[in-house]
Amino acid sequence: MCLVLTGSTHRENLQALASFRGAATLVELRADFLSRAEQSGVARFAAVCPLPAILTVRRARDGGWFTGSENERMALLRRGLSGAFAYVDLENDLPPTAVAVPGRTQIIRSYHHVTATPHDLTMQAAACCRHPAEIPKLAVRPRSVADLEQVVALGQRIRRPHIVIATGDYGIATRLLAQRLGSMLTFSSPPTRQGAAGHMTPTELTHSYGVPRVSETTLVNAIVGCPVAHSRSPRIHNAGYRSSRMDAIYVPLHGERLAPLLRCAEQLGVSGVSVTVPHKEAAAALAVAGDDSVANTGACNTLVRAGDGWRGYNTDVEGFLMPLRSRRLMGSGSPAAPVSAALVVGTGGAARAAVHALTTAGVRVLVAGRRLQRAQLLAAEFGAEAVELQAADLAERAAPYLRLVVQASSAGMTPNAGVDPIASIPLGGDETVYDMVYAPDETALLARARAAGCATIGGMEMLLAQAFAQYRLFTGAPYPLAALRELGLLEVGQRLLEAGSK
Repeated sequence: MCLVLTGSTHRENLQALASFRGAATLVELRADFLSRAEQSGVARFAAVCPLPAILTVRRARDGGWFTGSENERMALLRRGLSGAFAYVDLENDLPPTAVAVPGRTQIIRSYHHVTATPHDLTMQAAACCRHPAEIPKLAVRPRSVADLEQVVALGQRIRRPHIVIATGDYGIATRLLAQRLGSMLTFSSPPTRQGAAGHMTPTELTHSYGVPRVSETTLVNAIVGCPVAHSRSPRIHNAGYRSSRMDAIYVPLHGERLAPLLRCAEQLGVSGVSVTVPHKEAAAALAVAGDDSVANTGACNTLVRAGDGWRGYNTDVEGFLMPLRSRRLMGSGSPAAPVSAALVVGTGGAARAAVHALTTAGVRVLVAGRRLQRAQLLAAEFGAEAVELQAADLAERAAPYLRLVVQASSAGMTPNAGVDPIASIPLGGDETVYDMVYAPDETALLARARAAGCATIGGMEMLLAQAFAQYRLFTGAPYPLAALRELGLLEVGQRLLEAGSK
């Protein structure tokens, strides 16, 4: 792993290096971040740096901070190269005579596009590969899953030491699985200032994800969704792998369309996939085979790669039920529900799992959706009733179903926190309010419910419960209690596991 030093002074950079020395094998001195006064000491930095160093002076158009003229930038590079830098990063459009590079310093020939993935990416890669002694580097920002596919394919096509990176939300997996793109390096920044969009801290890379220990034999699982960067599933699954000393990693894959996301997953050697918003119904359609819960709900939140394609499962059903069972609001058999009626808000994959589980247990359900037609279709499928969330008589229609309120839409989810989708429905304190959203920990709806004296269930419980089932599908092993201890979730996790075993 390469630690990108983004301090304004050499002292700040050396302090950052001392803090993360055990995680990094290489550093990149971003001289464009240095103050003018500190730039004169660039050559000396290489002498005091305890690790091999890359010298970089990045232009603003490439995502850098250098504000001087191009002549001034070249002068700073020449001054720095009088020091013992192991590498220098030079752009692929620089003339060969722009900078004289000493023989002890290897050139990284780079191309950066900070806002998009260009249509001529292959040509830019060829320009970076012109000299066989240089290391080609390409860092671009995908704006679609198709762009991400292109970047992954390019990285796997280059047959020499190289660095290929996708930045931004689409590129998180390429930083975590750099080896799967053939890349010789992945980059991180200190928490004080990012060197580029999407950089994680060394602690996040090494502790949270286990990078750079990822190898060709590492079991790779992923969560796919849009958005997905906020997901806490990587934290849960990776903690399980660490506790079990398993050679495995779980990464986020962001994208707006599922089919190309799964192609990317296959390119990256992903074995198991957690599926989240908005892809659960598409996953059910794409799976070559599915268990009964997928057939019954028409939604799939888990895919396991097999020889003939992706096999589908729905652990949301069990994940939804376990917190209710742990509170004795739902029995382990069917029909065995102390709750006789429920309001379910939402019409997506999570709502389908909830409606299926509740109606199977004999609970009368009212489905409330932003679009009445979707709510009616879902309700008709399971013998429930339907209402539009914007209906003037929503509170009156919902009143007989408020023993259990299940919020199964994305309303209130980060980054749109603060939304209460049923603000027009008063809560009297006798209701149990179950919000599947887990980020933030307390949604506007849950805060209102607590204030009214209602019993509440947060989304973290369902997330944990369905993750336990996914973990077993992905690894063949039960989720380890030691990981729950590390996450600070031992009490709730044990309660859910006990409810699931009954």
